[in-house]
Amino acid sequence: MWKRVPVNGKRFGESLQLGSSISFLCEEGFVKTHGSQTISCILKDGNVVWDNAVPRCEAPCGGDLKAPSGIILSPGWPELYKEALNCEWVIEAPPGYPIKIIFDKFRTEVNYDVLEVRDGRFPSSPLIGSYQGTQSPHDHLLVTENGSFSQALWRLTGSTLPPPLSAGLFGNYTAQIRFLSDFSVSYEGFNITFSAIDMSSALSNATSLASLPGSLLPLFFLAECGSSVTGMQGVLLSPNYPGYYGNNHECIYSIQTQPGKGLQLRARDFRLEDDDVLKVSGRSHIFHNFICSLVCISEFAHLMLPPTHSLFSFLLSLLEVFDGSSNKARLLGVFTGNELLDVTLNSTSSSMWLEFVSDSENTSKGFELHFTSEEQTA
Repeated sequence: MWKRVPVNGKRFGESLQLGSSISFLCEEGFVKTHGSQTISCILKDGNVVWDNAVPRCEAPCGGDLKAPSGIILSPGWPELYKEALNCEWVIEAPPGYPIKIIFDKFRTEVNYDVLEVRDGRFPSSPLIGSYQGTQSPHDHLLVTENGSFSQALWRLTGSTLPPPLSAGLFGNYTAQIRFLSDFSVSYEGFNITFSAIDMSSALSNATSLASLPGSLLPLFFLAECGSSVTGMQGVLLSPNYPGYYGNNHECIYSIQTQPGKGLQLRARDFRLEDDDVLKVSGRSHIFHNFICSLVCISEFAHLMLPPTHSLFSFLLSLLEVFDGSSNKARLLGVFTGNELLDVTLNSTSSSMWLEFVSDSENTSKGFELHFTSEEQTA
């Protein structure tokens, strides 16, 4: 009996009699690229035949995805992805719903085949992460906030997958995923699931971006690691706040307000372990001089740090604030413990950049930081 079912698809209907029809449906993440969704048994030239071909279901190279949830697969999945790909997916959630992105599988060629995730639908939208590598012990996956692989936020090896991501957090409710492969080696690729986040059920673990008196619109984002915020006022939370943040975090927060305005930052709550630091920065190279000074005295580090801490772990335990749109701006301060309480930081530009890094040891409650837009100070 004829029982053909398309690869990566399902079949509906068992009758093979003249006049009967059979329908097919591609599995989630795959689309029909050939054949017909429904075929019928007909009489043609005296022969009983099917009026169309059985469909072929394949993982597409890009697309516009407007469902509340779905799956994105590398072209060729579950086999190796194809060569010379330039695929772009745009995820659009319902209004008011940010997007959660989870990597179920990820394996690409290191240094050559790269997956980018952006907060918004455009190639110029803020870069959330750029991912490459495999899950084999000898390869690695680099995660970067600013597109610089020489200053990666994470270097993941072994069976570690990229962490869950949130996008569409700032009123656009969209995300772009782009995959580029070269002309040579291919791997299994990726299996990514996405879903719209119901903010009404997530508020117990969320941060209000614009809930201060006088704000025009209340916006919310999950208390996760890092964010890019545009607005007149709002709140930034450490990962998992008000719960304890985790170990080995490297988080970047970027604030942007109206041109011609400055930003004022205060801490309503600030509790870090002594080796976990927040760095706040402005328009000189104080931060780079600070790092250089630490490197220059590295040979004396054993005299300065506790026996269980290296200079390297100290450098990776920072919360820094910069007076500008990157860590090349003027450093406004480096904070740990409860040092930011009762302190007011003012930017001289319309943007502010914060870096928070926790080490591999103890953690604490973290921070709740409030910012407001103010007239610029000289």
